[in-house]
Amino acid sequence: MFLFNNIKHSLKNRLIKVSLVPKDLNRKVVRELTIILIIKVVLLMVIKNIWFDAPTIPQNFDSQVAERIAGSPSSIKETR
Repeated sequence: MFLFNNIKHSLKNRLIKVSLVPKDLNRKVVRELTIILIIKVVLLMVIKNIWFDAPTIPQNFDSQVAERIAGSPSSIKETR
């Protein structure tokens, strides 16, 4: 049992020492990704507020809808 615990402990130490990415680099990457995501969200909100601030309704909207529903004759003929 002592030998097994000793081997387990030494393997654990080796895994910690042989870490592929240092913790400082992980923190830096997480910080950079967080900043990038915040900037993207802010830019998307600005774009939304500039271009999509209110719905646009074309003039004569009601008559255009009525013509579509009533099926007024179209000057364009379908070809099949």
